[in-house]
Amino acid sequence: KDGPDFVVFENTFGTANSAFAELAFVEVSSDGENFVRFPSISLTPDEVPFWGGQIDPRKVYNLAGKHINAYGDSWGTSFDLAVLAGHPDVQSGVLDLSSVEYVRIVDIPGDGRYVDSLGNPIYDPYPTAISGGFDLEAIGVLHSPDYYRVQTLVHGPGRISPYGQPNGMVAVEQGGSLAMDVIVEDGYHLVDVLLDGERLGPVEVVDLQGVMEDRLVEAVFGSRLTVFSEHGEPYPAVGESYHYGDLTLSMPDPVIVNGTTQYVAVGWVNGNGSVAETGDEVEVTIYLDQDSTITWLWTTNYWMEIASSGEGRVTTESSWVPANSNVTLTAQADPWFDLLEWTGDVQGNDPASEIISVTLSAPLTLTATFGADELSAQRVPASWLAEYGFYADNTVDEAANEVDPVTGMKAWQAFYAGVTPGDDSTLFRIIDMGREEDAFYVTWFAGTSGSQRPVTVQGRASMEDHTSWFTLAESVERVPSGTNTWWLHEQHSNMYFRIIVDTARNGTE
Repeated sequence: KDGPDFVVFENTFGTANSAFAELAFVEVSSDGENFVRFPSISLTPDEVPFWGGQIDPRKVYNLAGKHINAYGDSWGTSFDLAVLAGHPDVQSGVLDLSSVEYVRIVDIPGDGRYVDSLGNPIYDPYPTAISGGFDLEAIGVLHSPDYYRVQTLVHGPGRISPYGQPNGMVAVEQGGSLAMDVIVEDGYHLVDVLLDGERLGPVEVVDLQGVMEDRLVEAVFGSRLTVFSEHGEPYPAVGESYHYGDLTLSMPDPVIVNGTTQYVAVGWVNGNGSVAETGDEVEVTIYLDQDSTITWLWTTNYWMEIASSGEGRVTTESSWVPANSNVTLTAQADPWFDLLEWTGDVQGNDPASEIISVTLSAPLTLTATFGADELSAQRVPASWLAEYGFYADNTVDEAANEVDPVTGMKAWQAFYAGVTPGDDSTLFRIIDMGREEDAFYVTWFAGTSGSQRPVTVQGRASMEDHTSWFTLAESVERVPSGTNTWWLHEQHSNMYFRIIVDTARNGTE
């Protein structure tokens, strides 16, 4: 079988890297007369005095006595018969590895007279005093044709009885039976028992009958964790589960969107046991050693949809807003225009008021519509046309199409370009462009005496093809000074620009 076949115990004491160890050769036989010695290595470089003398067990291989077996520790030195498979006596049949019945211990006086398999002198505390050298305490058989082993593993605060040595292994006679008690410590829970990897549930006794192979019995113990959460999929999941030791509690997806409602995990409340009473994190690592509870805490946000129509805007943008919040909204009309009305979830506010206040008890939608009392076909306000002398005895549409003799522009064109009629210094024009390092720029002047509608920046690489203009940026807002600069951070060998006033914003022509 795989792994060590037997273990030799000697009353060695100390630590894993510095021990008072009295060493011995180990030999085995299948007939009681012909013994084969396990190959060994000893790399202790110098003689070791008896009084206070210690060796480093890590420099010793296949010599009994190198492992601690005193003061509560019982390690033992294991030996694997497979190591001898290539030995001449095994190859010739003198030693039958399948029926080894005898183990012989040969004490080693540690003065260097005895050597290992490589010819190195073997040193241990010498001269021998008080005791007779190697003190054999026990030999434990792990693999035997007449016995099988039941290995026990425990996870958490509990135990399985009987519990064998070494490493929790219990020997059972071939075809025999064994009843194993699963015992939980006070204050904890037996979570599950596994037999050869298959779950049996929280049974208190494992009854093995007719054992004909090695078996593995595992027991899982722990504390109960109860998780509450109105939303999401926390880890551990909502409900009861059992764990022990370090455990990370988390809300992997702390933001959940359900249409126009949003839930956000903001920590937990009602923690007890191993969980703090409150916390503002969505992941926390605890040491679970008592029954505990956690309630994940969520806040609710509603989507507030804000829109505008016509020449103006709402100073607050669409966003998620905490439930039951009060929000003040301001409608800001462009020059020469006015707020006509609010529509949607007005909540009792005056629809014509520029400033309204709403409460987010549910998702809401609000639209501010802007316009003027009288507009031309191009949506030029009659008040602007009158301001600059176009609107007198003719109709508003006739006024919008009059040509300003100074700028050469029709009135409606001047309005959208922001040009002041009668002042050619305010003409809408590109005044500079160039390149700095890896970026192009274009600077233009757009007056501020008319419409405030944004512009579109277009470009092309050649002036020959008049259909090759492509849009570089849309809805570029004008600056109050009238002098605007826009940068193109892309790789181009050459670039021509043009600026177009967006006269159809918000769906109007």
